[in-house]
Amino acid sequence: NMPSSVEGYAGQNILLGIEVGNAGPATATGLIVTLEFPRGVSPILGGGVCTQTSTGLSCSYSWGSVPPGRGLADAIGVTAADAGSYTVQGSVIADQPDPVTANNSDTTVLTANPAADLSAQIVESADPASPGAVLTYTATINPWRRAAPILRGKPGSVRPSRRPEDRMPVGRA
Repeated sequence: NMPSSVEGYAGQNILLGIEVGNAGPATATGLIVTLEFPRGVSPILGGGVCTQTSTGLSCSYSWGSVPPGRGLADAIGVTAADAGSYTVQGSVIADQPDPVTANNSDTTVLTANPAADLSAQIVESADPASPGAVLTYTATINPWRRAAPILRGKPGSVRPSRRPEDRMPVGRA
C-alpha cells in the first residue's frame, strides 16, 4: 500500500510511505518491492537498486520476510527535479506464489510544489571599521532584490536607522 497522494517541494526530500502485508497462510520470504519513478523523480534515501527505463527509473528494494498476519512499513526518500504532479507505481513479489495478485500493486500521485529560493546577505561598508567613521550595514534579501540599509551610524554612535521589516513589502518576512 502507498498513500493515494504525497506532497512536498521540488528539489527537496519527499518521504513516500510504503506498507506490505501478508494475509497468509504462509510466511512470505524474499520480498522485493519495486517502485517505478517517472522522469524527473529520483530516490535519494532507501537503499534500492535502480535501473534506467524508457519512462524513468525502476528501483527494487529487498524487504526480507513477513510472517502471516503481519506487515512491514518503510519510507523511501525521493526528490522531484521540477514542480508538478508525478505518478509513482509500486508492486511487491515474494518467493512463494500468491493466490491473490490483485492487491500486489498500488500507485500514488506525488505533487512537488515550487520551492522558494531564498538567500540573505549582510555587508558592512568598512572592514575593519575606523573609530569615529560612519559604518553602514546593508542587508540584501533574495528574491527581493533591493538592498535595504538596516543599521546606520555616525561618528561616536551606532544606532538602528530602520527595523528590517520596515523595508520589506507587505506579506514578506
